[in-house]
Amino acid sequence: MSLRIRAWWPVAAWAAVVLTVSSIPRLASPVSTFQHADKLAHFLEYAVLALLLVRGLSFEPRTRRWPVLVTVALAVAVIVLFGALDEVHQSAIPGRSTSGWDWLSDSGGGVLGAIAGARLWLRRREARRTHGST
Repeated sequence: MSLRIRAWWPVAAWAAVVLTVSSIPRLASPVSTFQHADKLAHFLEYAVLALLLVRGLSFEPRTRRWPVLVTVALAVAVIVLFGALDEVHQSAIPGRSTSGWDWLSDSGGGVLGAIAGARLWLRRREARRTHGST
């Protein structure tokens, strides 16, 4: 499997999961043990998506050399846009609605996931430098 496919298939697969779940009519919250548990679900699914997106960018030859903050900013921008489009998409699904609070949860998860992905990327980069210099 090529490096590019290994880098991007998890992003595509997780985005497909997010869109599939968003397309389920009248979806009940999977975790209803506390108020606004659905916001936690939004936050977590988009955190994973952002982490995978940063991972994909870290393997991409053109973006691998970018400053990490640029990569994080790009990932967050993509997640914020994807979350907004997903909320619009949900407005067309019976029993679902658009929610600014859901979008904010998506965006917050995207920020956290992008930062976590960047930290992993920097650790991997440092480990390569350290391992390569000994």
